[in-house]
Amino acid sequence: MPRPNTHRFSNLLTFPPSYPLVWSQARESLRSIEETVDRTTKRLVSRKRALEIIGNYPASRVLVLGDLMVDHFIWGKVSRISPEAPVPVVEVTKENLMMGGSGNVVSNIHAVGGRVAVAGVIGSDGIGDWLKAKLQQMKVDTDGLVQESERPTTVKTRIVAHGQQMVRYDRESRHVVRPDSADRIVRYVLSVLDDVQAIVISDYNKGIVTDRLLDGVRRIVAGRSVPVCVDPKRTDFAVYRDFDAITPNHHEAGRAVGVENTHELNEGRRAGITRIGREIIRRFGFRAVLITRGEAGMDLFERGGRDVHIPAETKEVFDVTGAGDTAIGIFALSLASGASFREAVPRTSVRLSRRPTWPTRRRGSSWARSARQRCRRQNSREWSDKWVQGFRGSKVQGSLSIPHPSTEQTGWTEQTE
Repeated sequence: MPRPNTHRFSNLLTFPPSYPLVWSQARESLRSIEETVDRTTKRLVSRKRALEIIGNYPASRVLVLGDLMVDHFIWGKVSRISPEAPVPVVEVTKENLMMGGSGNVVSNIHAVGGRVAVAGVIGSDGIGDWLKAKLQQMKVDTDGLVQESERPTTVKTRIVAHGQQMVRYDRESRHVVRPDSADRIVRYVLSVLDDVQAIVISDYNKGIVTDRLLDGVRRIVAGRSVPVCVDPKRTDFAVYRDFDAITPNHHEAGRAVGVENTHELNEGRRAGITRIGREIIRRFGFRAVLITRGEAGMDLFERGGRDVHIPAETKEVFDVTGAGDTAIGIFALSLASGASFREAVPRTSVRLSRRPTWPTRRRGSSWARSARQRCRRQNSREWSDKWVQGFRGSKVQGSLSIPHPSTEQTGWTEQTE
């Protein structure tokens, strides 16, 4: 964009004295935008390669292993304070159920066209039956689910009024699962290993992902070309040693190497994050570490490779719930579809739970048409249309037909909203 010739148009237009400064600022902004585009697209993956990876999604299968739970939302409004105590009275207007924990990872992979198998432990209760039925409705293989009669299915209930979460209460057991339950899951992993291209271990520290289970999975995948990605919750990453990739947030990554002040590290101090990422690889033997940093983006560190910073595409953060689940789900599905670690990194970090991995375009654009044509060749027209329209809402929502569920509840039903 050439600078206007002020002498040529001097008789028609007078530029303000501040024009040179404005022009300089505009030029710097354009250069910054060009550098950002280069970092987030050209250096990581070309459009042609992205389409090739996406086209492989319907043929790829990921095994998700970990803590299954249900997110229960109670929506309402507040207009008065209780006379019994100084607390607001919520008038309930609706309720929603969503799959949470590793179930949210399953939802994300399924939503973008990937095939999924799931393994974990749930309770022999009404909410456990709802969760299993929901997975079966999505055509997810549930043979890896183990039900324990003495263990409740984890339910996190949130009361929300006027868009503000007021309180959350959990019904769960954090006791480790029985040894025979862990062994059943390991046997299931062995039975499906030849038919999966990647494994996700989603650890919420609810007692499902035990040392016994991790050791069993580690023995099974040894010498296999199936990448194992871990979303950690424990501070000691040694329990995940020698798996292929780990995806902590910056708080979890810092605590794993003894760094507590992760807030400062996350505010533009790349040297600190780089030191943490490299130290995690050195100590625990991972091939790759993907650190999610909210509005600061993501950082990928590979053993023997270059570090990559992926900036966030938006600074407007209104809900980051489930973003880590989406990140590891798309990351693992892309690896299963033949992507390298660099190619598998999701582009968006701040609104991952709202948007797809690769940027979408308008339905009529050539990019969108190309995506549909490739996916139709993969016999997945329905999924390709969903992709081009833009994948929104990583969690599958449902409604409750009862107001107050209990651990003995059997009336959990889903309604179409």
